[in-house]
Amino acid sequence: MCTTTTSIVVNGSPTYVFPFKKGLRQVDHLSPFLFLLEAERLNVMMSVMVWSNLFIGYRTGSVNSTVISHVQFADDMLLLGVKIWANVWAFRVVLVLFEAMFGLKVNFNKSMLVEVNIVDYWLVEATSDLRGSMGKVPFLYLGLLIGGDPRHLSFWDPVLTRI
Repeated sequence: MCTTTTSIVVNGSPTYVFPFKKGLRQVDHLSPFLFLLEAERLNVMMSVMVWSNLFIGYRTGSVNSTVISHVQFADDMLLLGVKIWANVWAFRVVLVLFEAMFGLKVNFNKSMLVEVNIVDYWLVEATSDLRGSMGKVPFLYLGLLIGGDPRHLSFWDPVLTRI
């Protein structure tokens, strides 16, 4: 942790000098809000990658199609992209830049690459490049089963359990 000294000006007069440390305690009430500000930076970085065609998202629909590249909720991010090496490398660059620029650490061990109609050997190599783990469909994301059939009652079990 970086420590320096500082003081605050109150009503035109400086306060006493006190040590100033970089970082926030987890119990601090501002932590969630400040984290969301940092997470928004990651959102902007991914949006720029998509806008500049360095990351190609998943296109939905044939008429008036929409491209979905990423979904964020608090500290979770779900990426949706085309199976090309450029996407893997672009996302790796975004994460490395995010760490270097903003001082936050990405936990690659908690990251998971999930295949949808992708051969296993490609997924193994991509997972190795991203230093994450390999997942399979269906999987849980924010308590919901992704890739399951919502018409089956068992699909909703994780939601009902939490409620």
